[in-house]
Amino acid sequence: MLKKIKIAYDCRHLQKPNLDDGASRYSFELLNAIAAYGTLLELFFLGYKDDLAGTKLGELAAKKGEFVGVFKRRGPTMLNYSLTQAMFPRVLRAKGVDLFHALFQTEVLALTEVPQIATVHDPGPYYSYSDEVRGKIEEAAGICVKNRFQDRLRFKFIKKAEAVLADSEFTRKRLVELDFARPEKITVVYPGLAPCAEQVTAGEDIFVRYGIARPYVFMVGRIQPYKNILGAIKAFKILTDRGLFDGMLVAAGTAKGADGKNYLDQCLKQAEIYGLAGKVRFLGYVPDSHLQTFYSKAAVFLQASFLEGFGFPPLEAARAGTPVVVSEICSLPEIIPQAVKVSPFSPEDIAGGMSAALKSVRCEKAKWPDWAQTAKKVVEIYRAVENRSK
Repeated sequence: MLKKIKIAYDCRHLQKPNLDDGASRYSFELLNAIAAYGTLLELFFLGYKDDLAGTKLGELAAKKGEFVGVFKRRGPTMLNYSLTQAMFPRVLRAKGVDLFHALFQTEVLALTEVPQIATVHDPGPYYSYSDEVRGKIEEAAGICVKNRFQDRLRFKFIKKAEAVLADSEFTRKRLVELDFARPEKITVVYPGLAPCAEQVTAGEDIFVRYGIARPYVFMVGRIQPYKNILGAIKAFKILTDRGLFDGMLVAAGTAKGADGKNYLDQCLKQAEIYGLAGKVRFLGYVPDSHLQTFYSKAAVFLQASFLEGFGFPPLEAARAGTPVVVSEICSLPEIIPQAVKVSPFSPEDIAGGMSAALKSVRCEKAKWPDWAQTAKKVVEIYRAVENRSK
């Protein structure tokens, strides 16, 4: 009979009411699927000493495992990082944990003897590309791609992990090139795709509620420079000026922190300068049940990002049969090979990609493995690591 394995997870990023980014969606769906192995695994969810009411972590902990509040949330990032490194190992010892899975920002622990597994969604904006490509991103996005101290620490400690799970071949190759992890320790485990959320009844009423007129080009993701929304607005201007599209550009996603809000302001100002203020709309957070309607009714889905380690939104759009346009420089062509590929550095190329997608027939609905299949692979890796550590 298989021994029950005690596994702890860093779940601080789930102490919020919504899954508003890819990393939190990955963790929530994976942990839900792993919990199906309840007789074989005992799960501990490590987080801040905060109230769990109304949070996704509270939803998980109520049914799937034990929540352990380790320390109170602090403001500065490096203070939280230091407390994590100092206090998480104590909890692992106290609970007699067999394995620790670092789900949150690749925070592998430096000072623990407990075997660790690290999920890496992407190597981050600084490490994902060569100096030449980083320079192009800085010029196109108007930002400085910083080599942050906390990122250097996080990736330095990845080598302590007994196994590294990469979201894509794009991420795996870059980790090997940078010597962040030994090739034999890295496994590409694609995230699963959750079943379609039930669409709200009278779906057309959603467009009235959000003030959206069809047709529209749709985008989903955090409002931040790496999503290249300014480039999308410039491309949309080219498309409309040439009379190739008479509709709206609609973006769903939250603008977090000062950087996100500043970038949103830049995008709104750019749309106004182009005379597109009435045609470019930012919806903020949109629940899954509404997203399904937006995906299925969109003329085109656009994700011309500078960096994506995976990409739930374009995959969900492809599942709905919507033509998809993606950046050619990140993981997205690997995930959605049938998509139209464009250079994120060229608004002209993005406009051309949207034009080509608009002329295409609606795609055959894409298929993708579910979270149960992903969880099965991850649990097999847990078993292998646990057996090696005996």
